Amino acid sequence: MKLDGQEIKLKSTRAQSQSFTFAQGDSWKEAYVGNGISVEISYRPGKNTCPKVAPETCEYFDVLATVTIRRSKAQFARYEGIGACGC
Repeated sequence: MKLDGQEIKLKSTRAQSQSFTFAQGDSWKEAYVGNGISVEISYRPGKNTCPKVAPETCEYFDVLATVTIRRSKAQFARYEGIGACGC
């Protein structure tokens, strides 16, 4: 991520996997750490889903997200966003 104009490399706290197990209607969290910074992204359902349309093999669903960046226990910033999961 880029923070205060500086590129910072963060590591996911989840084990590496080649699968994505979350689906429309699910909520989940992702966490990243590095250089004294932690980032947590909390995902929750958005309002739209784009189902597979033949011959397409992928679908996506909208998500709402809260991103919390912590530099110390007392100092944090929180952002809200929307996005899509899938292809």
